[in-house]
Amino acid sequence: MINLAVLDLGECAPSKCTGQKLVHMGYARTVARMAGLRAGTIVLVPSPHSELTLSPSDRETAIRHGITALDCSWNKAEGDREGRGGTFAKLRSGLRKRRAVTRALPFLMPVNPVNYGHALKLSTLEALAAAVYIVGNKEQAGRMLNIYKWAPHFLEMNKEPLEDYASAKDSKQVVELQARYF
Repeated sequence: MINLAVLDLGECAPSKCTGQKLVHMGYARTVARMAGLRAGTIVLVPSPHSELTLSPSDRETAIRHGITALDCSWNKAEGDREGRGGTFAKLRSGLRKRRAVTRALPFLMPVNPVNYGHALKLSTLEALAAAVYIVGNKEQAGRMLNIYKWAPHFLEMNKEPLEDYASAKDSKQVVELQARYF
């Protein structure tokens, strides 16, 4: 079992927040401030905010230090067209100071009601489930997704890419594989 955390930035509507529900259901713990991040944790950030994509080669780090998702609003996350001024850009220096390992998730299609079909705009639940799946804990991913009626469809819709990513040897190969799905 991989330890999961949600860095809650207080930007989500509580009734729609999949990160808060993960915490409530006991699948993750809340981290309220950057200082609460475990050193060495893998923090999921969208590309271009990470040089590497999550791959099975991150399994040992995930087991040892866990995986953290940033729980924030996509409306505030990205900033301008160059990615400046958004939540992710503002967090970059804090993540470096905490020695967090940043990883982007490869191409996946969300099924959550807010961003259904908007490639890469995963909910916190979808992001953590995908990460856990890619590093080899498919059963944990499936259990997590059962907390919402719509969420198990995430695995169905993304079955082929998730299997490909989970069988890759490293980040470079994951990037090559995701080109099939763009």
